[in-house]
Amino acid sequence: MGLRRAIDGGDVEELRRLLADDRSLANATITWDGNDSDPLHYLSDAPFHGLACHDRFDDMARVLIEAGASVEGPPNAGETPLIAAASLGRADVARVLIEAGANLEKTGVAVADGTALSHAVQFGFPEVVDVLVEAGAKVRTLKEAAGVGDVSGLLSSDSPESERAEALRAASVCERLEVIDELLATGLAIDAEVEGSTALHAAAWEGKPEAVRHLLDHGANLDRHDRHNNSTPLGWCRYRHSELGKSPGHAAAEQTLVERGAG
Repeated sequence: MGLRRAIDGGDVEELRRLLADDRSLANATITWDGNDSDPLHYLSDAPFHGLACHDRFDDMARVLIEAGASVEGPPNAGETPLIAAASLGRADVARVLIEAGANLEKTGVAVADGTALSHAVQFGFPEVVDVLVEAGAKVRTLKEAAGVGDVSGLLSSDSPESERAEALRAASVCERLEVIDELLATGLAIDAEVEGSTALHAAAWEGKPEAVRHLLDHGANLDRHDRHNNSTPLGWCRYRHSELGKSPGHAAAEQTLVERGAG
């Protein structure tokens, strides 16, 4: 498909030419690896899944929107292009979508009832988190506040342990190290679990070396096995690294874990 080739190749002028010939392409369906995406959504899918590697996704988003691409995506889609950008770490695309009026508070499915901010926090993309907060995204929970890096007014020793554990995970994957310290100061255990795994598992999975180091400095158990896969943080890191391919963050996190004695 010419549209996909233009996007994958970073050819903004070819994309503009194709849309000038047929504006309906701005809302066409792009099929890739058995998945279907609208073009604005695909701008985040392609780089995350290794289908495209260039720095012109924001320019392409502007061209698509100028040609009539729906900023909110297809009516029956499970998530908007902004939520896709938040989930897949595309701060550049998120900025363009926000400039075009994307709804910050629409919810998606990967995080139940989660806004774009919820998704960016969940998947550990602090640059996108910062873009969304600057644009006025609402911080609704302690977990989101931890991912943002400011838990003032929301955190106390009376906060339920489960909420503090979720916040510790969010602070770890977004590498908000001061918030990690604030949460631990409430008496929260460093190895508090969220759905059977610790914050160290999450930081290792997302390839966050500074958080991995910080959690270990606070005594996180690098030999702790999660309850579902019976794997250590190092196992999580290596598995995710193998899925993503080249990832400096995962390489650094793995090195830290090994240096600290993980085997």
